[in-house]
Amino acid sequence: MFSKLKFLFLLLFFVKISFAQNQRIDSLKHLAIETNDDSLKAYYYEHIAFQQSKDFPHEGLEFAQKALDFAEKSKSTKRIAGAQAALASNYRSLSSYSEAIDFNLKALKNYRSLGDSASVAAIYNNLSLVENKLGNSLKALEYNYSALTIYDKIQQGRNKAIVKENIANIYFNIKDYHQSKKYYKEALSTYHSLGNKADLARCYGNIARLFHIWEEYDSSKIYLNKSIALNKIEDKEVGLLINYSNLGNVFLETDKIDSALHYYFLANKTAHRLNLTNFIATTSGNIGTAYLTEYKNHTKAEQLRNAEKYLKRAVSLCDSIGFVAPKIEFSKELVELYELKNEYQKAFILLEETKAEEDSLNNLENKKVIALLEHQREQEIRENEIALKDKEIEIKQLNNQKRLLGLILVISILSVLILIGTVVYIYRIKRHKSQMSEIKQLQSHEFRGPIASMKGISKLMRQRVQEGKKMDDLITAVYDLSEKMDNIVKRIINKSNHN
Repeated sequence: MFSKLKFLFLLLFFVKISFAQNQRIDSLKHLAIETNDDSLKAYYYEHIAFQQSKDFPHEGLEFAQKALDFAEKSKSTKRIAGAQAALASNYRSLSSYSEAIDFNLKALKNYRSLGDSASVAAIYNNLSLVENKLGNSLKALEYNYSALTIYDKIQQGRNKAIVKENIANIYFNIKDYHQSKKYYKEALSTYHSLGNKADLARCYGNIARLFHIWEEYDSSKIYLNKSIALNKIEDKEVGLLINYSNLGNVFLETDKIDSALHYYFLANKTAHRLNLTNFIATTSGNIGTAYLTEYKNHTKAEQLRNAEKYLKRAVSLCDSIGFVAPKIEFSKELVELYELKNEYQKAFILLEETKAEEDSLNNLENKKVIALLEHQREQEIRENEIALKDKEIEIKQLNNQKRLLGLILVISILSVLILIGTVVYIYRIKRHKSQMSEIKQLQSHEFRGPIASMKGISKLMRQRVQEGKKMDDLITAVYDLSEKMDNIVKRIINKSNHN
């Protein structure tokens, strides 16, 4: 009962997410219809096309074409480039790789003319994905390193991580698992810091493949289950398809054929529903391989017939879309099948073809160039680090110079203030001395005169008192002298206050 309720809950959850996505698309459609601005119409249809490119590329292609039509009407180079990139993305999902390359290159030319570095890097990334699908590892790496150089300059962490994950995938395909692990770890570290569930799910799934190669199957299953859980939350059907296929690989290696076939068919069914040719090819090949393994264990004719049917289908589909690496692996399985059927001529012819394709894919010259690219990338990183350190030293020196100039300025200001203070102090001392000199002069000259007169008058007054004479004139003289002395005292007080 609980499991049924859990399933119902998950179903309702996915329906809710799907409904929300459809609402966003419907909203963009409505906006595109309502506006009379051709540039805006192109913008809305471009965004719908990108949203549809993963799960519904046929519909996405129609919207991308509408976006291009309106972009060309508006004569907006940016919108034309965006529509071309959307067309390329949907063609890649449909395994129409030549068209994907063509539209990516057109978009690249337009973005370059606009000087739009971020979009140029994104197109490099898209081109690398197509070239990797076609087995052109060298070209794919060149595009990725070009994108990485741009993202280094414009500091776009998530996009750098995506490119590093793509580089890891290329190294995985050419069986350089050490380099593959290095780039997966760097990408995963960034995804963890950003917390993007879709990116984490994809990277977990890729790391699971490495553990599978190293025959650490329990670790592989742990990472796949992590990826499946996140892809279910994000409703990423393509991600789930890849997870189911990889889980089938783990079960096949541990001789659990029934479980392997269960997950392979689940992935194959999803690929057919989404009409994704490349995944139809790989899941068909996986089913054929599982049947072949089962035949070797139980030798039932029906299993051999099923193996041949699915392996032939896989090789044919890979050939039709130029999917080289998987075609080689499934062709090897088909060679073994022909040998089991005693059809040695068929086995020999197919083996020769497969060897030629494998040699072309992994030739020594390519490996040398790839090693050179990796060396150039490491050198570029070292040069960037040296440049960064030089810049840090330069900034430190500038900061030290600024601090020194600031200190000199403060000392200069303090020196000027001290000088002004000293001048003012000296001026005040001189002024004080001058005023004191004036006060002394007043005391010694002007003040002493009236005092001497007062002494003389006081003697006369004493005599007249003894003689009984009048003193009116003397009293008047005393009054005049007191007035004079009062004025002198006021002058002294004024000078003292002013000082």
